[in-house]
Amino acid sequence: MDVKFENESDLNLPIPKDGHYGWVIVFGAFLINMIIDGICLSFGIFYKELVAYYGQGQSKTAWAGSVLSGTYSLLGKSVILKVILGDEPLH
Repeated sequence: MDVKFENESDLNLPIPKDGHYGWVIVFGAFLINMIIDGICLSFGIFYKELVAYYGQGQSKTAWAGSVLSGTYSLLGKSVILKVILGDEPLH
């Protein structure tokens, strides 16, 4: 089913009221995700420096990367659940 319009005024699209700040939010979210993913995925590069800097064993220092990746993964899942369930309180 093809619908043809003579011009865009026939579509009756609402004008966005956000002042085009939505793209700023999208760009900011992209930067935050890029930085956090970069830190999570390149933790092995920082690992030797962290071991040397803190003077602790490798097993104690490895917890930093594990906690970072685990927290990032768990929080991502909770946000998805929030989006799915909405603002309704669970009864």
